[in-house]
Amino acid sequence: MFLTIEDLKSLVPADMINSKDLSNGKVIQKKEKEFEYFVKILKYYDENKIPPFDYIEGKITKTILSERKIQLLKTYRQELYEKGIAEKKFEIYKQD
Repeated sequence: MFLTIEDLKSLVPADMINSKDLSNGKVIQKKEKEFEYFVKILKYYDENKIPPFDYIEGKITKTILSERKIQLLKTYRQELYEKGIAEKKFEIYKQD
């Protein structure tokens, strides 16, 4: 599972994650009150480089599905409009 630094920081105490110290294989441990937090960085990718496909695959899928949904709704709206005009189910009034 891939997480952004911001996502990771939202799951653990605020001062536990320092983005300057992250690297592959790093283990971070912190005990706070009755809780103990463990984080192991399996792979660290620099945000200025191209992300791995596994990370962006979900975003690509969501974007494609969203575009298809928008196009489908536009088509349905246009068909409904044309059907309404053909069957004279509504009238268009223009304001002067």
